[in-house]
Amino acid sequence: MGIREFLQTNDPALNFRWKAVGFAQACQLDDQYVEKMTAAWARFESSPLYVDGSNNYYHSVVDHEPINVSFYLDKTFTAVTQIMEWSKLVCKDGRYGLPVNYKKNFEMHLLANDSDSAMAVFQVIGAWPSGMEDLELSYDSSERLILTVNFSVDEIRFIGGGGG
Repeated sequence: MGIREFLQTNDPALNFRWKAVGFAQACQLDDQYVEKMTAAWARFESSPLYVDGSNNYYHSVVDHEPINVSFYLDKTFTAVTQIMEWSKLVCKDGRYGLPVNYKKNFEMHLLANDSDSAMAVFQVIGAWPSGMEDLELSYDSSERLILTVNFSVDEIRFIGGGGG
């Protein structure tokens, strides 16, 4: 089966059929700079409650893991500049900003195999850059530079599953 026939099948969802939406509003960075994203799921922590000689477990808190977004770096380092500007809204010169100013929303759309319509959407709510991974520089290779940013998030909503 060729790629054309494969793309016309209903199954499976493909990891290369997606796009980022909303970074232009979040940090004045065109969505085309997004190279890779990880979608994290909510994690429920449990706490024991001792009842009649044994522990029963109940949820105690829900936590949303940080997500990683990798940005393409151009020769003017646009992504670095824009993420650093966004980071200054979190903390600048030892002064912390207000969450209403630095928490932003963006989305990741998983695209249908046979069209550019979203078959599923991850809505990332209350995201802010909590750290940047090191840039690896080496004489051993000639790869493009990628900036990976860790985003702390309040919530990730999954919408979809209905097909394109």
